Amino acid sequence: MIWKGTHLSIKGPTVDSACQSKNQAMRSKELSVELRDRMVSRHRSGVGYQKMSGTLKVPKNTVASIVLKWKKFGTTKILPTAGRPAKLSNRGRRALVREVTKNSDWGEGSPSKSLNVLQWPSQILDLNRIKHLWRDLKIAVQQHSPSNLTELERICREEWEKLPKYRCAKLVASNPRRLEAVIASKGASTKYYKM
Repeated sequence: MIWKGTHLSIKGPTVDSACQSKNQAMRSKELSVELRDRMVSRHRSGVGYQKMSGTLKVPKNTVASIVLKWKKFGTTKILPTAGRPAKLSNRGRRALVREVTKNSDWGEGSPSKSLNVLQWPSQILDLNRIKHLWRDLKIAVQQHSPSNLTELERICREEWEKLPKYRCAKLVASNPRRLEAVIASKGASTKYYKM
């Protein structure tokens, strides 16, 4: 660095170019189809992951994942991802959690005095997870085809007891995603409910 009057002059790479090269290094590069096919052919000829990694200058776990994909799907092409992209980025999600955590210091009194409480009806389908359990119960009961009310009640009780606990836990765990989707859509339709 050289001082010239009131201006600072930097010789060599600038800060922007350093940041760009760092960002490029952090991004994953997509391997060519030819390189992926070469990995599979070497695997078929008995070359190990470690040796392949060294000769092709590709990380060992990348070689392993490409070979695993080939074994599982029979192709090395990039397959489409499941589901739709998240509405909130990881940065946005962290900012949301930080804001909620910062504002959750209730101190004295009730939480509603220091927090903005959502003024939505309790029946809003975007946030109602019990509907999934009712659907599961309905499907299970329909398989028995009850003939009278007493039998219907008995089957309902039996099937309710059989509902797996992990299903309830999974629905409860989905609550943050549902809240994020409702907030991101500003009350419009989400993937959980179409208006």
